[in-house]
Amino acid sequence: MKHIKIEVNINNKDMSNGDKSYTVKVVNADSNEIIQVIEAKQIICGLYHTFVIDMNNRLLATGYNEAGQLGLGDNKNRETFVYTGYDNVKLVACGGYHTVIADKNDKLLVAGYNNSGQLGLGDNDNRNVFTDTGMRNIKQIICGEYHTLIMDIDNNLLIAGYNKYSQSCIEDNVNRNIFIKININ
Repeated sequence: MKHIKIEVNINNKDMSNGDKSYTVKVVNADSNEIIQVIEAKQIICGLYHTFVIDMNNRLLATGYNEAGQLGLGDNKNRETFVYTGYDNVKLVACGGYHTVIADKNDKLLVAGYNNSGQLGLGDNDNRNVFTDTGMRNIKQIICGEYHTLIMDIDNNLLIAGYNKYSQSCIEDNVNRNIFIKININ
């Protein structure tokens, strides 16, 4: 296996909507040979996996994939960015070993490690393909290492996953494998 590094440059010229664009290079760390170059709108990182949304709105993934967090239908690690099959993804967030996306059809999809129930699917089984949670109308996604927080368009907060330290704002320290609403007063 090659030693790979990812270099990111922020492009000086902003896109028409005011957002920045990025040049992402996958480089052989031993020889400095450039293996892959991607122009990207967004970069999203997990603990050992990375996603980019390229200028054509395609979702690309690379990195560690033992739990299936790349959503590619297998558990093989990737040394270069590969197309996930998703275009026009609205939101992407990565936890330690899981990934959560809201797709163009407003479906909340999850993949990866699920030992603490962080995928919110009602079980603790890992998934190596993006799986529909049944949730819609997602405004924001935030992932911790082993938990997932969702805000819907009505500003409701929902959480699933690890809760040993009451990160779900529920003081029972019980993990949740379904998304539950957090009542904040």
